Amino acid sequence: MYKKMIICFILMLHFGTAAFAETPKLFLTEEFETYYSGIPIGWTSSPLGISPLKLKDKQGTAAKLQSSDLLYDANMQTMFSPALSGKFVLEAKVIMPDVLHRRALFTFKDSSNRENLSVMFNSNGYICLGAEYTKIMMYKPNKWYHLQMHIDTDKKTFDLYINGVKKAENWLLYNQELANISILRFGQWDKDNAYFYIDDILVYESEKVYTDEEQKKLFSITFDDTDKHWANEQISYFAKLKLIPKSQDNKFRPDEPVKNKEFISLIQSIMRFSTREYVNLFVDVSKKDEFSTAVQALVDAGIICGDGDKFNPDQLITVGQASVALCEIYKYSKQELPGIRTMKFKSLQEKGVWAQDFIAQSKALDLYKGIRRIQKNNVDATMEITRAEYIVMMKNLLDAINH
Repeated sequence: MYKKMIICFILMLHFGTAAFAETPKLFLTEEFETYYSGIPIGWTSSPLGISPLKLKDKQGTAAKLQSSDLLYDANMQTMFSPALSGKFVLEAKVIMPDVLHRRALFTFKDSSNRENLSVMFNSNGYICLGAEYTKIMMYKPNKWYHLQMHIDTDKKTFDLYINGVKKAENWLLYNQELANISILRFGQWDKDNAYFYIDDILVYESEKVYTDEEQKKLFSITFDDTDKHWANEQISYFAKLKLIPKSQDNKFRPDEPVKNKEFISLIQSIMRFSTREYVNLFVDVSKKDEFSTAVQALVDAGIICGDGDKFNPDQLITVGQASVALCEIYKYSKQELPGIRTMKFKSLQEKGVWAQDFIAQSKALDLYKGIRRIQKNNVDATMEITRAEYIVMMKNLLDAINH
């Protein structure tokens, strides 16, 4: 029973949903900074499709999307749930090593599986639009191109900016039946080990396209109560990646306890398990709740199962519950768990015996590293964790997964 209660507390990442009114709603931010091997968290890919690339001059990490000598279509895609509709912006920065191969950007499908091709870096050295491959400009190899696609799914049109210059206005989507955007895809369309690099993917709701400077002001996240906190490094890490939304008062409140709904929101925001619309799994969660799709995603992934017919969104998370959830995520990601170390847990002899194995696994993964209230073998599974502590555990989990 306890395991069932605990496995229902996993991660997406909206510590609270309050945000400045002038800040656009952010649907996706992907800078590939937590990407070390395999497939970036939250994406799916065709075989041999993606590998990480460390950029020069401290620019961070990008994704290298590559076909093979046999496969034409190497793609990476992510899903939005609920599907996006209305006015919003799709952004990405790309660099092509040559002008001899075809690469497709901002190809998407709606919730009825209708597809739309938007931007093509074609094999004749031109950037083209739509299925007609209408040429709009030439491109050069080994040069970064920043694309901003301002789409209106109601009018079935989009504007396209490249490196800050408008290249298309009120361009009709070639599939005029498309109702929304459920799946967003980027693709390498030629074989012969062709490839290109992609970075800084951003999707946000907006009436306008913002400049880099405006984006920095709008989307940068800082807190005025964490600078001197012991967990400032980990909090700043996730804030820099825009995985923690702004609060109305610029407070993070690192020492406050964590509710179940906040905990699972953090998990999904970072891990981005495949999502779909919530289907009324629990009597205390409705589709109107912002965390409902996180609940659905974590149930689908086998990370959480709830407490009978309840999710208990306002229940405070304990060390034991957090340990079970994070170990389940590690198991999901790596398809294994570390060997359980034989340890003596003084407080566990009386408190939270049900979590002993998971706490041993958490110790083996160093999930408690840096948390001052958890020292040596004296782990109290019933102790409620703070917002700072679960951020530190989450960062430790990412390090363990990518080790």
